[in-house]
Amino acid sequence: MMVMRRVAVEMRTIHGVKEVEFTHDICAGICTYQKTAIFVAVGGLFFLGDFGSRNNQPNTVNFFIPRYALNMRRTPGMIVGQSMRLVGDKWVSEDYPEDIEDSVAKGAGKLKLTVRIEE
Repeated sequence: MMVMRRVAVEMRTIHGVKEVEFTHDICAGICTYQKTAIFVAVGGLFFLGDFGSRNNQPNTVNFFIPRYALNMRRTPGMIVGQSMRLVGDKWVSEDYPEDIEDSVAKGAGKLKLTVRIEE
């Protein structure tokens, strides 16, 4: 998800497109802009991320990026997203998996975007 969120920010602020295919050192997939909306009290953008399939099941995610996050372009050391999990009735921040280097978790790594659908 850290890579998917980075892709979403770049595709909207730098390229201004609706859908891209991407490859990165740790994953690949498709990111699609869905709509601009308000989530609770925060405005931002909704996206659909598609990582292909896993265990013969679709591996997709719907996610939201607050509007202010869209101004963060390739800032060294920037983390665009943080994984969360539901524990009881509360969302708890998770650490990055041990097998992912800290530099990759902070947005480093080779990223290639290929435009699929322009606005």
